[in-house]
Amino acid sequence: MGRVSHVRAAGTMRIAIITPAPPDSRYGNRITAVRWARILRRLRNRVSISQMYDGKPYDLLVALHARKSHSSIINFRRHNPSAPIIVALTGTDLYRDIRTNQRAQESLEVADRIVVLQPKAMEELAQYDPNLVVGILGGGAGTTYDAFRLIHDAQSGTT
Repeated sequence: MGRVSHVRAAGTMRIAIITPAPPDSRYGNRITAVRWARILRRLRNRVSISQMYDGKPYDLLVALHARKSHSSIINFRRHNPSAPIIVALTGTDLYRDIRTNQRAQESLEVADRIVVLQPKAMEELAQYDPNLVVGILGGGAGTTYDAFRLIHDAQSGTT
């Protein structure tokens, strides 16, 4: 896990968020993608949400669901070899796929950072790979915003 030095100055990034959930759905992955996009836009980034990577250049890919976003993760890496990839693990990833599904496992290997949305996920990840270092991003809108704000402030040198 490296490549994070590629990231532009705070507030100028082009970010793609990939979610398997269709645009009008009420699935948790879509709600999370929309929430994160709103937060990242408030921090002056340009953000798109889609179900598949569209082949355009981005500074960062955020993929929700390691298994279902696998082809987007691999295609993004081919088109943007130095840009970072963040994989946010969903419940299905954690409690089933990372143990048994090669596509989910490969997504974790390609990721520069892995994000989980719940503290219990640490136990599952420790069973999968005890050497992983994982960030826990709060599921609530306020906590998630605070986490993104800290990242923004760190990048801009205001902390």
